[in-house]
Amino acid sequence: MRLSTEAPHDDAAAVAILRAAIDAGITRFDTAHAYGLGEDDLGHNERLLARAWRDAGRPPGLRVITKCGMRRDGGAWVPDGRAARVLEDAAASVEALAGLPGSPTSSCR
Repeated sequence: MRLSTEAPHDDAAAVAILRAAIDAGITRFDTAHAYGLGEDDLGHNERLLARAWRDAGRPPGLRVITKCGMRRDGGAWVPDGRAARVLEDAAASVEALAGLPGSPTSSCR
């Protein structure tokens, strides 16, 4: 999360860190659509993870846990567990994580 929630972003370093984890055999990653600097940066952490996985040659077995139900109004963390918000976050996570193994769309019903 800190790869995306602390300014300034260093995407190249973040992807290198994630790549090192993937290359070391780490297969489970916990992220969330809300992990970014604020409303304009939602999904940043998920996009970094997708990029690192692609850069690593798409190794099998990657598992991603992503959370829903948080808004980033004005940069603040605001819980929002309404069904519509959870569905929006899940759909946005699927888009940000596009191409990851296991077809994330199957988990977002």
